[in-house]
Amino acid sequence: MERRDFLKGGAGLAATVAATPAAAQTINPQLLESIKLYWCFAHPRLRRNIYTLYNSNNNHPTIAAYRTAVGVMRSRPATDPTSWLYQANIHGTSTPSGSWPAGAPWATCNHGWQFLAWHRMYLYWFERIVRAASGDPTFALPYWDYAPASNRQIPPPFRSPNNASNALWDSTRPGMNSGGSLQVAGLTITMTDARHSSGFIDDGKMVYMGEAAGFVIRLEDQRAIYFAGDTALFGDMQLIGERYAPEIAFLPIGDRYTMGPADAARACQMLGVRQVVPMHWGTFPVLTGTPGELKRLVEPKGIQVLELKPGQTAE
Repeated sequence: MERRDFLKGGAGLAATVAATPAAAQTINPQLLESIKLYWCFAHPRLRRNIYTLYNSNNNHPTIAAYRTAVGVMRSRPATDPTSWLYQANIHGTSTPSGSWPAGAPWATCNHGWQFLAWHRMYLYWFERIVRAASGDPTFALPYWDYAPASNRQIPPPFRSPNNASNALWDSTRPGMNSGGSLQVAGLTITMTDARHSSGFIDDGKMVYMGEAAGFVIRLEDQRAIYFAGDTALFGDMQLIGERYAPEIAFLPIGDRYTMGPADAARACQMLGVRQVVPMHWGTFPVLTGTPGELKRLVEPKGIQVLELKPGQTAE
């Protein structure tokens, strides 16, 4: 099921609930019908697939309006609630909370059970801000349908032209490859090798998705974290340890499709880390590796295993 099909189904369910006899007992039926008609017909704005818009006209009015709006929003100071940075920071920010504007609801993106409702609310207000900045009262945010294999890259309006003349282009979003590094929000991120397959089944056909990779993240205080991703044990982990000296490693331990606890323990030694976060385990029965087994292998050697739950932090 595609994302928009799910959302349309959810909207239909909500409409059904609103129209039940129980609801009708507390709402005048004529008023209820007026509300339905207003929301359906008063100011209809249709969100359309950006690939469809671009393929029909690479400077479609909706794309042009969005580009204009983003340029206007980027020109505003971060303290302005209608600025691009202020809106981005609502999702998340590396800015210390003591430096936030008074009352700013930054870093409030919800990843719990309210995820869908929170983001629909956020998009409602974000779209209104963009519409006002665009100068087009009919503007509706385009969406990205990434279901077709041909659409699984950032849509062209956000990639070209790749210079300051295009407000939708972001210079902090360049491509990279193994061995390369880039600077993002005070961090240095380096792409490393990994040993794993990568593919996606689309209409019964396997679509090749490129090479697997890991990442080394150098923090502001110069400490480094190694995120291996899905991988087997490989000899260059020794080189990663020598070159980047990570203190913490995120390593898969599930076995069957990645390395298991024994190889993860060997990786800890090769990397020279003092802490390890086990990942990609316990998702389904064939993944038999456990954090307990990893602890048994590495803790006698002075390596701490951080068995974290979602949202949990550790020193």
